[in-house]
Amino acid sequence: MTRLYLDGFIMSLCLLGIYHVAILNFTPHEMLTHGCVAQGCQYGVLDRFNENRRAIILLESVGLEVHIEHSDLPSGSKEGTWFKVTRGKKSYHLTIDAQKTWLEERKATFLNYLLRQETIQHSSR
Repeated sequence: MTRLYLDGFIMSLCLLGIYHVAILNFTPHEMLTHGCVAQGCQYGVLDRFNENRRAIILLESVGLEVHIEHSDLPSGSKEGTWFKVTRGKKSYHLTIDAQKTWLEERKATFLNYLLRQETIQHSSR
């Protein structure tokens, strides 16, 4: 049920022109992953910094943690930033995906809202 709400939320953003998608014949989930996969990369999010100030990037599609030196991060990177990640022979190349970062922040806000509504409904019973 939550997935249905979330897909509806993303489609609403598309229809309002807030989230521009050039190819509309994909499901909302495919819209989020199509561009990066087509370019031979994957999405990763800056989850946290460890005690050595190395960034921990979680790679979405493969469930891996990648440790990156703080100095190797693109300017403006912070926890919650989403990247397009491509792997070279000896390192990873990160490009900030501001649109996905924005969308994931909105999704988190929307899911928190749904969770609060669910909690309110259960407590009123």
